Amino acid sequence: EMDSTRVRARWRWRDRARWEEEQRQDQLKRDEKKLAEATRREVFGEPPPSDSDDEEDKARAAAEAAAAEEEAEEEDHVEPLPLRNRPVVPFILKTRTMGQFDVLMDEVERIQADYG
Repeated sequence: EMDSTRVRARWRWRDRARWEEEQRQDQLKRDEKKLAEATRREVFGEPPPSDSDDEEDKARAAAEAAAAEEEAEEEDHVEPLPLRNRPVVPFILKTRTMGQFDVLMDEVERIQADYG
């Protein structure tokens, strides 16, 4: 009976450790999904989700920090990607000189500004 008690205790410990590890892995997956969603929203220029007041406070603080960082680094301004379900036209510019490339890029930017 002593051996069976010891064996049961060991298996109980292993089960608890396995369950805790599964919970930890599930929490990591949830955190990863939240981070991926926040990154996706940031890239597409969408507002962050507002599930609770605590998250809104965090998002507000992060937005303020990002705004302060943007002001400090205006030269490195990155525009967000176009909104979802908007047409995106990929193309490759091939020129013989950088001057030709610059002229073409100026025209592409002008067309983009005119038509969105």
